[in-house]
Amino acid sequence: MNTFDELVAKAKEEGRRFYFARLGIYNQPQNEYQKYIIKYLKCMTNQIVTEDIERYKKDLIHTLEVYHKDFSRCKKIDFSFYQSNSNRLVPEFSLATGGVWTISYTLYPVRF
Repeated sequence: MNTFDELVAKAKEEGRRFYFARLGIYNQPQNEYQKYIIKYLKCMTNQIVTEDIERYKKDLIHTLEVYHKDFSRCKKIDFSFYQSNSNRLVPEFSLATGGVWTISYTLYPVRF
């Protein structure tokens, strides 16, 4: 088991950054699928992302889309991440839902 200091040292060697995942505000869920998404993202919030950020984003979107199969009667949601701070050297990413229902799930870069 790696200690946090070992993870930080390894990430610096590999040139990776850590991100802080945070669920912010969101509209009132209108169906069971949206409720599940909120519940899932609440479990994923306030965590340090130590893996490759592109893989994390891809896996998170894939997981949210896979769970749509359990709620097939609910409208499918198109998820994507966008860079929410174009003027910074270190990117910050936010999850977009591509519709009327909005959610604020942001990956903030962490400095050590």
